[in-house]
Amino acid sequence: MTEKEKMLAGQQYSAIDQQLLEELMVVKDIIHKYNALAPSDSASKLAILKDLLGHIGDDCFIGPNVSIYTACHSTDPEERNSRKEWAEPVTIGNNVWIGGSVTILPGVKVGNNVTIGAGSVVTKNIPDNAAAINARHFITYYSGDSVNCSVLVATEKK
Repeated sequence: MTEKEKMLAGQQYSAIDQQLLEELMVVKDIIHKYNALAPSDSASKLAILKDLLGHIGDDCFIGPNVSIYTACHSTDPEERNSRKEWAEPVTIGNNVWIGGSVTILPGVKVGNNVTIGAGSVVTKNIPDNAAAINARHFITYYSGDSVNCSVLVATEKK
């Protein structure tokens, strides 16, 4: 089994495999082209994003400086230095608004009709018809209207 096949299967793979490094360079070139597109060329931008990211629904808005991570590595320094990684896909539903400078971590599933506030760090799944906002020292997920919101998760941000 190749390192790429391992990666696609969610198994641990070598991040310094020659084939993967060559493909990474191709992706970096595509991102460079994306960044050079005119702001008015939204069709080309969307086509590139869907091709690169794959798991993005329809009618999604992604603000500037958004980071979507899928690669994971060990927290053990010796294991991490072996350059072994594994991937956990990120899925983004339909009609999602992702504000500027949002970070979405590996394995997160963002439901349909979701808003993620600027600067949020998303570490857990967000259900349909919800908003994730970064408010002061907490990231709060809620659904419902602004008057009667029910808190689903609140984790202190350090």
